[in-house]
Amino acid sequence: MKLTKLIFAGAVLTLIACMATGCTSKADKVGIAENNVAEANRELAAANDAYLDDVEMYRRETAATIARNNKSIRSFHNRIDTKKTEAAEEYRKKITELELENTDMEMRIESYRANGRENWQSFKKEFNSDMERIGAALNDLTVTNVK
Repeated sequence: MKLTKLIFAGAVLTLIACMATGCTSKADKVGIAENNVAEANRELAAANDAYLDDVEMYRRETAATIARNNKSIRSFHNRIDTKKTEAAEEYRKKITELELENTDMEMRIESYRANGRENWQSFKKEFNSDMERIGAALNDLTVTNVK
């Protein structure tokens, strides 16, 4: 009888200790882990969707910038063709170089394959820098030509 009381007291103390320390069964732990994994997968999918949306939006924005650059290039070609200046050949050469660079930029953005947020940020930074350089060169060229 004493042994039964000791076993019963031990079981009660173990139960109280488990409740106090938060002991859970393996099935509960597995369920919690599965829920955590499912939540992490949902967050990853949402982050990936946001990243892909950012890539697509940036492509549209740069397509508009490239189109504006092409329009400026065509306009500049037309102005050179109507004027007979000593520097016309030099301007044609510069504008042709800028036209090739603009076309290259268009091909770069179209061929970009989404392969990670870190690579995207690096690509976008370099691409922005190149686009700004081309835009500034076009602007400088048109300002120089107005004289």
